[in-house]
Formats: sequence, structure tokens, C-alpha cells
Amino acid sequence: MTSNYYSRAWLECLKAIRTQEMELVRPFLKPGQTVLEIGAGTGWQTQIIASLGCTVISIDIPQSNYAMLQEWPVLIYNGEHIPLADHSVDLIFSSNVMEHIPHIEVFQSEMQRVLRPSGYAIHIMPNTNWRFWTNLTLYPDTMKRIYRKTRKKLANLLVSTATQSSHINQIPLKDKTTKKALWELLWPCRHGEIGNAVTELYYFSRSRWTKLFKRYGWKVEQVLPNQLFYTGHLIFPYLDLKRRAQLSSILGSVSYVYVMSL
Repeated sequence: MTSNYYSRAWLECLKAIRTQEMELVRPFLKPGQTVLEIGAGTGWQTQIIASLGCTVISIDIPQSNYAMLQEWPVLIYNGEHIPLADHSVDLIFSSNVMEHIPHIEVFQSEMQRVLRPSGYAIHIMPNTNWRFWTNLTLYPDTMKRIYRKTRKKLANLLVSTATQSSHINQIPLKDKTTKKALWELLWPCRHGEIGNAVTELYYFSRSRWTKLFKRYGWKVEQVLPNQLFYTGHLIFPYLDLKRRAQLSSILGSVSYVYVMSL
């Protein structure tokens, strides 16, 4: 997770990306459908689904990173058992969630349990390209974080000097940095639940996910590139969607939309 995770620019950038990605999902959403959203996050995409005349049931785990930012009612669940009746939803939707489920194989059966036989499951997930560029942009992001932290410490030092504080230990020159935090500055972190930043180049691949879905009973109808470029660090949060689309035509899309049926 980057240091600017909760910054306004970061959130606005992420919201714009998630909103644009819904354009690929919109054709599958029909008024009157009951939609289960797994991992609702902030609720940005939930609101889009609801605006199309769908009834949305949003579920998320209590330790969600977006728990304090939710803009839509969320049903808390344990991450394993979906608290809905059998064959009760027309469509299942998730965005950047499937790679975070450790029991992903078992969870396929749970999703199939609540989905009606004529329903669809649509999952947006980062791909190999996202993993590659996120690895590569770690170091520019690290330099930016070090610069910001150094600037903050210098500002604190100047303020302390100006007020002639007699307690030198009030100057936050020593952060309680753990070995893990230091390592995360030097080596890309694993994003999903298995492997590492290198093996995720395979684990996030289209071929791996397609094989997994088919093995557990899904029919993969379509796999759509999101036609946007961004990384896990969002080192250029002010880059607009038009430029991100242009970059994706050169550097590649960083997510796939998997559309599946039973």
C-alpha cells in the first residue's frame, strides 16, 4: 500500500479509473436484476450499478481497506460463506477482489450456489502487465516517499528550532520503521494471496485465471481488456483517463474483465 493511499488525488484518480472500467460491465446490467457485489470497497461502482435500475447487495469483510470510506450500505460477511439463499442473484460482480481470496477454489462453488442458472459472473482483475509495471514503478515511488518524509522531518526540525524546544526527543527524526516496511521500500510486495511479486506475473495471467475458472465449472464467455494504464503505485495521480487510454495502447491494458456463465 502506498503512502499516498488516502490522499485526495489518489482517491480521485482511483475513482475515475473504477468508474471508467464499469463501461465494460454496463452492457451486462439490466433493470430489475439482483446483483451481488463481492468486495464493495468504497461503493463507487455499487452506485453505478444501482443507477441502472438494479437491486445491489454489497458484501465485504470487516477488515476492508475502504471500511472508513464506504458510500453505500455494506453487508459484512466472513469472507467464506455468502449470506444469501441459493440461486437468489442474477449477476455477481467483483472488482480487484478475486486475487485476494485465499480459498479461491472453494469460493467458486459458493458463488455458483447463489447465482441463478441463467446468471453471469463478472470479475475485473489486474493482469500480468499490471504486475510488471507495478514492480517497475516501485523505485520511483520509493524515491517520492523518501523525499516527502525527509521534507516533513526538515519542516518539523525547523519548527522545533524556531520554538527553541528543550526536548530534542519531540523531533520525529526516528520513525518506528520495521524490517518489513524497509523491505517493502526495496522489493515489490506480493499483491494477491499466493506467490510473490515475480510469480504473480503468472498468477495474474489470463491463461491461469481462465484455466482456473473452467476447471471449477464456469464457461468463460469473454475476456475484455480494460484499455487503461495504471500501476499499483499510481505515481502520476493527475494523469487523466484519455492519457491512460493512450498509454494502454502502447504499454498494454493492466486489467481484464472476465465474463462467465454456468
